[in-house]
Amino acid sequence: MVIDTSPGTLSSAYLGRVATKIGEIEAVVSAQIVPAAEAIAASLGGSGLLHAWGSGHSFVLAKELFYRAGGLAQVNAVYDLALTGVGDVGSLDIGAYDGQVGHARAVLDAHDIRAGEVLVVFTPYGTNVAAVDACLWAEERGVTTVVVASDPPAGGTAHPAGRTAQEIADFWIRNPIDPDDAVVPVGPYAVGATATATGAVICQLLVVETVAAILRAGGEPEVIVAARSPEARAANAATLAPYAGRIHHL
Repeated sequence: MVIDTSPGTLSSAYLGRVATKIGEIEAVVSAQIVPAAEAIAASLGGSGLLHAWGSGHSFVLAKELFYRAGGLAQVNAVYDLALTGVGDVGSLDIGAYDGQVGHARAVLDAHDIRAGEVLVVFTPYGTNVAAVDACLWAEERGVTTVVVASDPPAGGTAHPAGRTAQEIADFWIRNPIDPDDAVVPVGPYAVGATATATGAVICQLLVVETVAAILRAGGEPEVIVAARSPEARAANAATLAPYAGRIHHL
């Protein structure tokens, strides 16, 4: 196989695949993203919080929703260093925790997540034990789940419950990820992962559609502004003050 490695060629191939995937996301805005956003808007309108969780690289998407310029203020990011490779647990060891029944439950137990609120679960394929555990935890407590994940692979889930995150979710938003994520073939392997890029697009579509739903209902969305000045930072602090006891990582 001859690979064209002239400057920009592989970049064009990657960008073309990402553009195609964004088109797939655009096609499901009305069917998948708007209903989830309306559920989020209803919860926030009742003084609830939006909670976001992800393991591995998916934790970046939870961060994308949290304290982001132009983002929703009422967001609690559920970080677990053992599932991110950022803390004392190295990246090579994430799988041991990601595949451990009960680990995600213990992490979620440490947060004030209430019935009627929404938990967004970011997971590439919806079959890892931690993601399924997070969804089951929410289901048992009356917490609405929005799962952002690809189509589940044919092999099913490793969780003993035998259900995928997509099957448990109240709302499933399909993230169009290839089976091995990377999309640019270069000989025996591929490069150019897309899950984070397309996941970030889904995050921002959730934000804009949630804001739209709040406005349709006659409400006033609480939005984080770009913290480029002391005045802007003070404005954000004032917006977040009512939720300071419930939002971690402020």
